Amino acid sequence: MGSLQKLMKSIKTETSIERRIEKNLQTLEKYGFYLEHFEDIKEYLLDYSDMIELIPVIANIIKSNFPDNQVVFDIYKDPEIDDRYIVIYVRSKSYNELFMKKLEDVESEFLDYLVDKKGWIQLTTDFKKFE
Repeated sequence: MGSLQKLMKSIKTETSIERRIEKNLQTLEKYGFYLEHFEDIKEYLLDYSDMIELIPVIANIIKSNFPDNQVVFDIYKDPEIDDRYIVIYVRSKSYNELFMKKLEDVESEFLDYLVDKKGWIQLTTDFKKFE
């Protein structure tokens, strides 16, 4: 179990779901993850509280596979239908076939965790410059 996961596990003792979510998200920021729209992510996790425990697990998987990349959590809102989900963008200094294949492989590592969940998490890139 990674140190991020251990810290997140200690947050489970929080009584308020909203407070647990806030602490989870603040911990992600502390570990170098970027949160594009903090309040939107928090609102999503309030609506899909079965996803709260997955965030540290998935963050650990991503960080261990992309330690030198920028990782950005955001909410994707479909403009055509009423659908939204957590999207995680991995930004790189170069976008090549190997990078794209690795993204697919890493996402497949955590898809099984999402099977019985109401929410969804998508791992991709937005091809933005690594900051």
